[in-house]
Amino acid sequence: MQWPPATCSGLLAPACNRPIISYNFTLHGLWPENNSGSSPAACQSVPFDISKLTKAGIINDLNKYWPNLLLGQKNQIFWKHEWQKHGTCSQWDLVDYFKESIKLAETLNLLKILESSGIKPDDQLHRIVDIKKAFKAHQLEPLIKCNTKNKSDSYQLHEIRLCVNKVGMHFEKCQRRADMGCGGLQQIIFPSAQSATPSPPPPPPKVLRRTSSSPKF
Repeated sequence: MQWPPATCSGLLAPACNRPIISYNFTLHGLWPENNSGSSPAACQSVPFDISKLTKAGIINDLNKYWPNLLLGQKNQIFWKHEWQKHGTCSQWDLVDYFKESIKLAETLNLLKILESSGIKPDDQLHRIVDIKKAFKAHQLEPLIKCNTKNKSDSYQLHEIRLCVNKVGMHFEKCQRRADMGCGGLQQIIFPSAQSATPSPPPPPPKVLRRTSSSPKF
């Protein structure tokens, strides 16, 4: 699950749709993973068919939980990428892959879990151990993924990664134990939506023009 303000404000961040989503974390994907921590990719040539998702009546839920944050890109472009790269390696067909992903996302309000422990997207530093402790109280043991905050040396909370069992029925401890991209730091920034909004450009400098008066005789 990705935090959109971090996705859209990290170093080399893509241009994102506005306003920046900040009502909750959104789905990045559901990825099969080996016990070694590696992820298989593009396992089968099964085409992405948006009409099947429409017929299954899950488009509204996908728009809510799995939006494409990139400026000007349709949500289905993101869904197609995730299906072709990761979904084809799962045990599910196209519709069930997205249904199960939504089902898992619906059970989680990661922002609410953090805020209930006093960890808010306030552009302040928060201890990673406290972030994990907040989830531990809900029987969740996530991995933290960070990215570098734009134009600074600070690291920020980018993704909360959770693992599920092979049939996708419940959450379990991840085989991989190390957090990712956090620079070995103990504290990271939880960015606000405002931090991902570029400042307006400064107004152009005023041009002073000297007016010449008519000569007097």
